[in-house]
Amino acid sequence: MNELQPRDIEFWLRSLALSPKSKAHIRGMLRIIVDFAMWAGVLEISRNPIELVVVKGCTKRTRHSRSLTVEEFHKLNNELKEPCRTMSRIAVCFGLRVSELLALQWRDIDWLNGKLRVERAIVAGALEGCWLGSKRSAN
Repeated sequence: MNELQPRDIEFWLRSLALSPKSKAHIRGMLRIIVDFAMWAGVLEISRNPIELVVVKGCTKRTRHSRSLTVEEFHKLNNELKEPCRTMSRIAVCFGLRVSELLALQWRDIDWLNGKLRVERAIVAGALEGCWLGSKRSAN
């Protein structure tokens, strides 16, 4: 693994019959794995070579996103009409994605224990119940 070369990784990613976004996800996971290997002392290198790998057709963030302050959120929320006002509060308080928020059903609320089960997402107008990994639960 000490002989890992960015050029080899880039060529390998190009050879995959996947979308640029999927390739970018693979690149991101490789970067995390190599970061961990460096931290654990398995790799004795000073810079993660995956940082040099370019995925063609995938955009790179040019600026970091900024979260709203509590005051900004309240100001925005007060301008919204129902049901959007309640939906925005639920999304922010529970950290839900829009696709998860739109798929919520009454049975997902555990009123006695104060929990919300996130088991579905609506993507491109289709209800998807398939998840990779565990289902989310919010308190």
